[in-house]
Amino acid sequence: GTEYFEVSYHVGARPTHQPWQGRVWSKDELTNVCGLGSVTGLCGANCYHSYLPFIPGVSVRTYTDEELDEMIKQENQKKSYNGKEYTTYEALQHQRYLERTARKYRQDIKLMQRGFVDGESNDDLKDALLLKQARYKKTVAQYNDFSKKMGLPLQRDRIYKDGLGRIKVPEKTIARRTEVFTALDGTTRVRKKVDESKLSDYGYFKNQINNNKNINKSEGAILKRRFSHGKKDAKAVYRKFVPENSVIDYEFIDNPRYNEREKKIYLNLAMDAHNERGAFATWFHEHGHLIDDCAGHISDDPEFFALLQEDALIYRKNYERKHNLKTLEEADKAISKELNDMRLHSAISDIFEGLTNRSISGCAGHLDDYWEHSSHITDEAFAHMFECEFDSIRYKQMKKYFPKSLKYFEGKLKEMRK
Repeated sequence: GTEYFEVSYHVGARPTHQPWQGRVWSKDELTNVCGLGSVTGLCGANCYHSYLPFIPGVSVRTYTDEELDEMIKQENQKKSYNGKEYTTYEALQHQRYLERTARKYRQDIKLMQRGFVDGESNDDLKDALLLKQARYKKTVAQYNDFSKKMGLPLQRDRIYKDGLGRIKVPEKTIARRTEVFTALDGTTRVRKKVDESKLSDYGYFKNQINNNKNINKSEGAILKRRFSHGKKDAKAVYRKFVPENSVIDYEFIDNPRYNEREKKIYLNLAMDAHNERGAFATWFHEHGHLIDDCAGHISDDPEFFALLQEDALIYRKNYERKHNLKTLEEADKAISKELNDMRLHSAISDIFEGLTNRSISGCAGHLDDYWEHSSHITDEAFAHMFECEFDSIRYKQMKKYFPKSLKYFEGKLKEMRK
């Protein structure tokens, strides 16, 4: 007998097996170094190594240490695929993952087809089957492409060993009714094509949000809920004027804004999700500016401006009379203190500030020189009122302070949706 053994070598060994594969070890070292007898060691779970007797001075090693070191070095050099880097071991693991995914789709497809034979067919099941077939087709194509670019041999028998036979894929139907998209995590996925002309306004918005890789699931859920609670005309106008990818920067660190030249919005989505004015108040406010611009600056309307002034003056005078104040200036100071809640009053405070040349200055406003341009007052009032259409709490406040202006604004929305 012999006390020494040569362990086999294979491409793509797990990193913990690379140091001892291909080398000669004593009987004790097979256990102490190579982990023979353990689940994670030599001949353990999913280990493809073996070992054979080696007689020093007689046997010849399959590979020298230098050859092994060079081969392992080559294996550990990373190759890039779709923006991600893989060692040979990692590439083999991903290849196994694609094979398992393909087998799972094959099983699902066969089960669904069997359901049709048993009389369970309906449109939803047909759509689900089509998506499974499309995803199976994409997975197999990706398997072939990935293997080729990683320099790995194709092992299709791993996919077809399920005994299910050939899986027929309706390629023309798949091309017509499905599409590939990039998900939030950067992976490419398959989904059913949507005929947007048949969607409701909420369905259209939901589809836009779901397709936006910059919006995560929790943010999307809040945005969709806000939109679903919006008023009918505002939702229709949003759909009519707001294009896909209307926001160009979702991590903007400065004050949020709408850029007229680019027709794009800059905002910080994560901050807006926790906005003290209300979740995503900025989203709907800046989209109000975009809609106003795309509709031809519809807010630049002398009648709208006059109604804003009238509403403001009526509220101020009523406040003065109700609280037995002597002057309008005293009323303005008191109203400024009244407008102290960002959740309730930020929009109201901002409009009052512009209309009264800062005589009323509550919890929110703009920089000193902003109100020098009178058109900014109607611009901001339009955006504030549009945002309030999706927030019942802020809408109630807008109606309290600017009832005539709001009614006129909503009449404009009704005209714009036509």
